[in-house]
Amino acid sequence: MSRLSPNMHTFFNADIIELLNSKKIYTVVDFINSDARTLEKITRATFRVGNIGSTKPFNKNFFCSTQKLLRLLQVYFIKLRHYRNRDKKSIKTVIDMLLEGGLFTANIYEICGLPATGKTLFCLTLVKNVISNTKDNVYYLDTKRDFSAQQLKLMLNIDNKVRRTRGCNEQNFSKKINNRKDLITSLFEIKQSLIEGLKLRLIIIDSLPALYLQSSDHIENNSFLNNMVNILRYLTVEFNTVVVITNLITLWNEGSFKTQERYIENISCGKYWYNIPNVRLKFSKNSENKCQVTLLKTMKIPPDVRHCEVQLTKEGIKENKYG
Repeated sequence: MSRLSPNMHTFFNADIIELLNSKKIYTVVDFINSDARTLEKITRATFRVGNIGSTKPFNKNFFCSTQKLLRLLQVYFIKLRHYRNRDKKSIKTVIDMLLEGGLFTANIYEICGLPATGKTLFCLTLVKNVISNTKDNVYYLDTKRDFSAQQLKLMLNIDNKVRRTRGCNEQNFSKKINNRKDLITSLFEIKQSLIEGLKLRLIIIDSLPALYLQSSDHIENNSFLNNMVNILRYLTVEFNTVVVITNLITLWNEGSFKTQERYIENISCGKYWYNIPNVRLKFSKNSENKCQVTLLKTMKIPPDVRHCEVQLTKEGIKENKYG
């Protein structure tokens, strides 16, 4: 919520704002929630606080300023309600019980796991769901340079209707990313396309470590992550999109050769990145065609079910059972 400032109304001159701030009244919400008599003592402005017939003097300037702040507050909550309700539809997945309904806009989701645990297959399944069930677009930013349009066609069963109306060509929604500059440039291009009216539902970055590990300079790495995250936050909130990023889990042995079986799992991309995603999912392969998905982090109240088992198939990831 906006802080109180002189340009809101003539009543809020520098002296009045300084007096309010001294009593920890900084924002419009703080001012509206404050008791009338308390404000009178703080600002030394007299105004009617009793019944209609009260003989106490009435400060019209104060009254007008309060009314204007109430209108500002109303506009703020209208905007907030708009952001919350403008798109209640989520991207459906096979693990909706973990995600409490699917992938929701204005969120960054992280899919982490050891190599070859189904992370990319899960991303392709998301692309399939969006292409098949909505008229929105998808951007697939491929840093590993292994995106396969043929595999996606197979997952879509090469449906003639889908092919005719949406297309399955790699150039339609996938872009190969070679370095960090390519990624930042691509995100700004996506932003411009959205400003021009592109309907975009999902942005996938597969995978982040391929860019993060290009440098061993921690300051440079954190600067890159900060720049990327700022753009992604803007895209998710302002344009109602979902961001999914894949990440690697590595195994570290901090003991000697006698303790080789004692491995510690470490999520890549450093401590700065660790707190960035709104939701973190861990993929662990149980067998050749089965994978366990565990909810490691969520900004909401954690659900009763924190993990499930899914099947890895040629058509994508399918639901198996919850536990």
